[in-house]
Amino acid sequence: MVGTPIGPFAGDVLAALEKAARTGEDSVPYLSRTVGDGGVTVIGEPVTMGSLAAAVTKRTGLSVRVLCPLEQWEGLLAPGDSPVSGEEAVARELTGAQAVIADPLYRPVCPERTRLYELPHQAFSGRCFRKQMPNLLELLR
Repeated sequence: MVGTPIGPFAGDVLAALEKAARTGEDSVPYLSRTVGDGGVTVIGEPVTMGSLAAAVTKRTGLSVRVLCPLEQWEGLLAPGDSPVSGEEAVARELTGAQAVIADPLYRPVCPERTRLYELPHQAFSGRCFRKQMPNLLELLR
């Protein structure tokens, strides 16, 4: 079972984990979410960001798209999510985004009118923004 228990998505993760323990079947529950056209986009590693996208969708009803800047993503992105390589590719993918949840270092590639919800990542800028690192659940309020 692949997924992170975040807010309203935690129940889905627990159910998938219980089913996997019972049946031995693999599952990635966040992959079943509906992916939108980029109105809301999260950027980062696929498991936590896919789970966050599922939690945002459950809480708000909005569809959320994941952009993954890592090399290892196969089997971890939903149809409509996108692997990205480099700042130019991220900037192109964010053209229609109304809101982005990402590390603050992505601010320069976000369109000017796009709202950025800062989520520092330990491996990216987390050491710089350690005191500002929000709880993922705070982003869902």
